[in-house]
Amino acid sequence: MSEADNVSCDSKPLVLPESHSSWSTHQDPWNMTVVSSDRVTFYVPKSLMERHCLPSDNNDPNHLACQPIFLTDAFCETSDSVSFFLFALTNDVFPRDKANLGQKPVKTFHASIELATKWDCPLVLRTLEGWLSRLAFERWDDDHFKPLEFFFLAAKGDMPNVARMVIELWDPVPLGEEQFKRYETVAPHWDLHLPRTTEGCEAWNPANWIHKGWSEVGLDYVFALCQCYREMDRQKRGQLFMKGLIEHSRRY
Repeated sequence: MSEADNVSCDSKPLVLPESHSSWSTHQDPWNMTVVSSDRVTFYVPKSLMERHCLPSDNNDPNHLACQPIFLTDAFCETSDSVSFFLFALTNDVFPRDKANLGQKPVKTFHASIELATKWDCPLVLRTLEGWLSRLAFERWDDDHFKPLEFFFLAAKGDMPNVARMVIELWDPVPLGEEQFKRYETVAPHWDLHLPRTTEGCEAWNPANWIHKGWSEVGLDYVFALCQCYREMDRQKRGQLFMKGLIEHSRRY
């Protein structure tokens, strides 16, 4: 973080919050100023934002180009999600040190998907889809990303190929007592818990989820998952999922 900066369109200075360490070059006249909902300032090249996305506040006809854009969404426009969004906008290689994901990686990934959708930035959505696919393929859960959380994230971003890969990768085998601590809370970010008697493929049965799980994933993905979660053959499980997804989306 750097010290707070003063900017203005007239003679009266506007005191802004401290700037993000990776986006702190406020002296550049070609930068636009964005303030996250948790009060962190980002100085971002105008060409980068205008070419790929447009923050909602910038649609205000009374907004002057030299004025900061103040973001207000307490979930998807925080400094962690804005920083990760900008990282995805300017990089195509996933950060292996995970530092760009902040203290709560799943929340940051989820918020960045929501932000890319809100700002209408398909480039970032495609990048996030590729990263999520790689994470799921490598089974990178290390107590942060659990199998169902990969599925939830894929559903939130409407990434059916990632969802299919997740379904095919994890075998719905019964869980032993040693594994309950790890999988009893199957999606911590969404506060999704299962009864201790739930084993194997039943963890993927939407009937065992609380209602919030259904609303987060969406009915298309819930219906498709119901068609395939008991199938033990990996490839067939993925095929049944895609078939169910297509059928339900066409029906409704």
